[in-house]
Amino acid sequence: MSCYHRSRLVQSRSPGHMILWDLTLVIRFPLGATILVPSAILRRSNLPIRAHEKCFSFIQYTAGGLFWWILNGFQTDKAFENTGTKEEKMERTKEATTRWKKGVAMYSTVDSHKSGPFVPSI
Repeated sequence: MSCYHRSRLVQSRSPGHMILWDLTLVIRFPLGATILVPSAILRRSNLPIRAHEKCFSFIQYTAGGLFWWILNGFQTDKAFENTGTKEEKMERTKEATTRWKKGVAMYSTVDSHKSGPFVPSI
């Protein structure tokens, strides 16, 4: 997961645009906006700005391995397999069958933003 923030330290008043290639979307990305992108599954880029303009952004990301480390009780997969109880391992297997659906359900949809300020344009 990557977090992109368009800083107010910009010499242009025009909104920036982010392209999500896999979704065929161009999203208005105004000053001060922050957007979360599942960067492991979506390719993205920005539209270029004019030669005399400057734009600054702040990008953060979280490595997926950190989430596994926490899920394993702050230990590696190998250590969890060696020390986890039978019940813990069964629960982990059960969670794995629904993890993808739960993760995807947490994302907003284009339709949920149509009435808001950040209306995607194609």
